[in-house]
Order: sequence, then structure tokens, then C-alpha cells
Amino acid sequence: MAAMMFARRTIRNAVGFLGVAALALCAAVPVAQAQVGHRLTPSEPLSNEEFAAFAASATPMVMMREGRGDLATPRRIPVAPTAYEGEMLINPGSPGRGLGDDYTPDGSIASAAGSDPVRSPMDYGSGNRNSIYQYSDSLLTPFPVSVYPYRTAGKLYFTLYGFDFECSASLISRSIIVTAGHCVNDGAGTFASRAVFVPAYSATSDRDHFGRCTVTHMWTTPEWNTGWGLASDYDVALALCDRVGTTFTGVGPLIGDATGWLGFCYRNCRMPYFQDTQIGYPLNYFGGGQMMISQHLAETVTGVIGGFATGAYVHGSGMTGGSSGGPHIMNAGVIDGTATSGDLPDRNVTLAVSAFQINGLPGIIASVALTGTNNSINFRRMFNQACRESRRSLGRRSCSLIR
Repeated sequence: MAAMMFARRTIRNAVGFLGVAALALCAAVPVAQAQVGHRLTPSEPLSNEEFAAFAASATPMVMMREGRGDLATPRRIPVAPTAYEGEMLINPGSPGRGLGDDYTPDGSIASAAGSDPVRSPMDYGSGNRNSIYQYSDSLLTPFPVSVYPYRTAGKLYFTLYGFDFECSASLISRSIIVTAGHCVNDGAGTFASRAVFVPAYSATSDRDHFGRCTVTHMWTTPEWNTGWGLASDYDVALALCDRVGTTFTGVGPLIGDATGWLGFCYRNCRMPYFQDTQIGYPLNYFGGGQMMISQHLAETVTGVIGGFATGAYVHGSGMTGGSSGGPHIMNAGVIDGTATSGDLPDRNVTLAVSAFQINGLPGIIASVALTGTNNSINFRRMFNQACRESRRSLGRRSCSLIR
């Protein structure tokens, strides 16, 4: 694997790199093993003041693959001939109950549209024009608290090596979130020491409508934990949310009961192409303080990026650091029951998570399918491990095992 580094920055300046060692001599993909789990040290939920300090000190986790991208132009990336791996197996999601009929938006979007800092101009479809990697990024409106499936996504704050970071993540069960491996683990065996998930986050909202949940457990692939990581598309992780604090009793003890949760693919998650809705909180738009979406066509490539073969989804997107771990959703949104269904009628299904930018190719990023390449990640086993822990600590209603 060509050298791959995670740029780690504090709010003052760059403080170093989280490195994943180059494994150039290892050409074969390792055999999938049991997922690696980690239990965080129990702690009291953060007070509002403590959380505010935590969030203020966090900086977006930035990832990029070092070396020249071997994808010379946006129109010359070959599609993987083996991208179709068989019938996709999907675990359905749920819209949750929302916040009730008496919920009134608090004007967050109106203030967000004029908020500072806007780190870069909004991109309304200009990126990668005249290629299949054209994309359209936009601020999600209305405020995501009121809309499923978007309210299932949010910001994941975490501490690694004593530094605070932020990524994106989404609920795929009442208490289980999915994100990127690099958002819970440094790729060399060290897990985050604390983490907090805030669904439907908005920096200009006057409150966290669904509250926030403290992460109690994390899981990632053994390949990511030991350095294989992006070289073979293993940058996937799950985390378990604790009960919501008493401050948000209207939400209920399990945060997903109100937000709902996304469906997800757990077998054969790659297709040659799919129309993709990406959700994330990138630093370059609104300072990472607002939920952004990117609409684009994703394709599964076969080829070399940064010196190593990959079977990841590659697509256009203007999102940068902070969007890592955000979901890539098939058939996002709610439609009328009279609509004609297609070959893949399941709606609001997570197929992949944002993973890395390709150095030297602005506006093109890669996302890793939940099952990796050729089902090298046993995502059903990973989810069931998280679900068993959820049922043990939060009750049998908290999730259903995939049989």
C-alpha cells in the first residue's frame, strides 16, 4: 500500500500525522476475521458546558491518500467489471416518530444561510462539469430535525491521543451508528478514548433537539485496526450510543426512537453505478456547522489509487474534512405510495461511508462500501456484534439481529 496519512490538525496549526504504514509487499487481501471491538471507559454524560468546550476544541478529521492519483482525468476511470456481486441484502430502516406535531422550526436555516464562517463558496453543480463526476452540493433545507431520513445523520465528536476531532455519522438502528474506521480508530490499533454523537446537528440552532448520546462501544475491521485500511477498502466502523440524558426526556431513552434510522446493505453492497445522496458536515461549508448534501453519480472503479488497487465507489463531491464517515444513501427521501418501484425499490438505504480524498484530484472522493470489495467485510457479523451489546446494555427492543 502506498503511504497513506491522515492529516491531523488542531485549531492553531498542524500537530502531526496519524499514519498507516505502507504494506507494499503484501499483495494479497487478508482473509476477513472477527471484527475488533473496544469498550470505552464508563463516564458521566457531559454537561452542556463540558460538551460546548469539547465541540469548540474539535477539528475535522482530514484524510487523503498520499502520492499521485492514478486517475488522470475524471472521464478515464474504468468501471469495475466485477462490481455486481449478487443480490443486495438490506436491513430496513424506520422514520421514527419525530418531535411531534407541536414542533416549530427555530429559524436555524435562515441564520445559517448568512452565517460565518463560510470557508469556501457554495458549489451549485459546477464541479467536474462535462463528466460523470459532476456534483451538486447544497445546504440541507428545511432544518433536518423535521425531515426523515436526514435527521438520522449527525456529527460525531471524538478524542484520540488527547486531541479532539469531528466526523460525520448516521444511525442504522435505535442506538447503533455507522461511520468510517478512521473516525474511531487511528488505523494502528488505538481507539478513541471518548465520543459523542449529535444527530441533526446545526451550529445555529438554539438547542440539540434530539439531545446527544455518549458512545460506549466501538467496532472496526481487523484490517483497519492493523494497517490495511484504505488499501483494501476496510475503512468502516460502528459505535453504540448510550441512553439519552434526562435533559431530553421528550426524545425517549433511545435516540433512534425519535430520529428514526436508515436501512443498510449488509451483503453485496457494490454496484457498477448508483445515484448517490451523500450527507456530511464538511469544514469548507459553513465551518462544518451545518448539514450538507451532495447529489452525484457514484461508480465502482477498478484500478489503482495512490499505488494500490481499490474497488471503492468514486464520485464527485465538494465536501472536505469533517464529512468523513457520513452516509451515502440509495433512494433518499419519502415518496408517494402510488409511485412505480424500480429494480431497487428499497428507500433510504446506506450503501457506503465517506472515506478519503484523492490527492491531486480536487472534487473527487472515494467512499467505502459497508461490505468492502467482494464482501471482504462481514458487515452482518459486525452489526450483530454491536446489536448483541446493545440488547445486553439497552434492552432487547434496542435492535434486531440479522439472521
